[in-house]
Amino acid sequence: MDKLKHDTLKVGDTFKISYTPRTHNSEIIDVVDNSKLQPIFRNATWNDDCEISKHKTKGHNFIRYFDVMQDSMRTASTEYGRAFITLNGKSYILNKHDNLNESENNNDISNN
Repeated sequence: MDKLKHDTLKVGDTFKISYTPRTHNSEIIDVVDNSKLQPIFRNATWNDDCEISKHKTKGHNFIRYFDVMQDSMRTASTEYGRAFITLNGKSYILNKHDNLNESENNNDISNN
């Protein structure tokens, strides 16, 4: 599984994304009870408003994507777990503190 990088996704790409959200339907999930933190799976597309970046104050990575099922932009944070993407049958991972500018061929999937 390759690490997800800035240049992995292109405008028009359709993919599946899975991550552990902090909120669901605008309701904050109680992080004291880790059993409530469950991954969600979404169908997504990549457009000009999408990005893969690092949170400015907390330092974890996130993916801003267009959620096809919700018909809106959403953010997948790695603050509470890894994010996974499947694009054209290939799987990618985004860990909390991955360097987003490293080569896509770096296959280290350790949780950093």
